[in-house]
Amino acid sequence: MAVRTAYVGTQSAGDTLSSANFTKLPGGWIGYAEVTADQTGISTGPTDLTSLTVTVTAGSSRRIRVTGYGRVIQQTSASAPQILIRDGSNNILQAAILNLASGSTAILCPSVVLTPSSGSNTYKLSGSVAAGTMDLEASSIQPAWILVEDLGPSA
Repeated sequence: MAVRTAYVGTQSAGDTLSSANFTKLPGGWIGYAEVTADQTGISTGPTDLTSLTVTVTAGSSRRIRVTGYGRVIQQTSASAPQILIRDGSNNILQAAILNLASGSTAILCPSVVLTPSSGSNTYKLSGSVAAGTMDLEASSIQPAWILVEDLGPSA
């Protein structure tokens, strides 16, 4: 496990929060997108989930967390619906429910911690299913979303 200087607020009394110390702090959320409408007919893919793409600017040597959330319904034949976190066409992480019965719903929430290259990075959610079709269900009271957070320095 990497060792780094503690959060400035936990250091000794009398320390000040200087500009040099700001880079030691987490940056919080740096990208977010949500949808409140269903997306139907997702099959073997991956198929990009509409409007669930974010582009963020990562600083040098930072850790970020990318989290997705979506409610899926398996429409035809029992299968394994999944939501993937992707960087372009590269699959980074997938969350799946194995053998979900036709007509059943599940909530998928993939989350991954990364150390991206500094500069602009784009992350998106995609859906896929091994057999049949699935739908992404979203509404104003249960949106589907993607969130990118800056967790702080990587070392």
